[in-house]
Order: sequence, then structure tokens, then C-alpha cells
Amino acid sequence: MSDIMLEDNGMCFACGENNQSGLKLEFDYDNQSKTATTRFTPVEKYQGYKGIVHGGIIGLILDETMIKAAILSGLEVVTVEISCRFINTARTGSELSFKGTITDDSGKIIFASGEVKDIEGKIIATSKAKLFRLK
Repeated sequence: MSDIMLEDNGMCFACGENNQSGLKLEFDYDNQSKTATTRFTPVEKYQGYKGIVHGGIIGLILDETMIKAAILSGLEVVTVEISCRFINTARTGSELSFKGTITDDSGKIIFASGEVKDIEGKIIATSKAKLFRLK
């Protein structure tokens, strides 16, 4: 896997500025805590059941937020394992705050954690990921 060359052409579904169908997420990054953050307000087309955000969308944004934490800290990585624990439901039309943090970047496998909260600060889901360092 280390012979993969990553190229950003702006078409990432999560953050690509050229992807007309994408989420177009924008991220802030804190270098000291190695944490990336973003906000997203899911509309009805991102629901599973009526009024409830589909868990796959939440998992996708958690993955992207953890990856962004690594990329913005200067690491070239891909996700090799992710787990999400859903704690509460998220409602469509309500802003969600996502946070991804690098917890260990000392080896070939980078460890990260993620969290999403609703506007009231209630935890919707947590996540953990293993990211493979390409370079």
C-alpha cells in the first residue's frame, strides 16, 4: 500500500470544492492539539428514517475529520480501520459539530479519535480510526 500516490483533484465527496454532489465541508485545525473540526447541517436528503440523519453520513464525516487532522498535521495517510459508536440520534436540519484528533502518530499506523455533537452539546457518536502512513 505504500506505493500509492495520493492526488487531490477537488472531487472528494466530503470536502471537494469541485464535487457538485458533495458536502463541501470546510475544516479548522489546531496544531497544538492535532485536532480538526467542522460543522454540518444535514438536510432531509441525508436522512435514514424520517427526520433522523443516516448513520453512514455521520460515519463518513467522522472519517473525513480524523483524516483531515492527520493531513493538516503534515501526514500522508489513508484510513484502514474505523469504528463508530452511535449514542444518540441526530435530527435533520440541526447543526452538528465534528471533531477529529490524532492520538498517536509515532508509528506506521496513526491512531485517531472522533466525536460529533448536536447544537445542544449532546454527543451523537464517537469514533476511532487506524490510519496508514504512506510517507
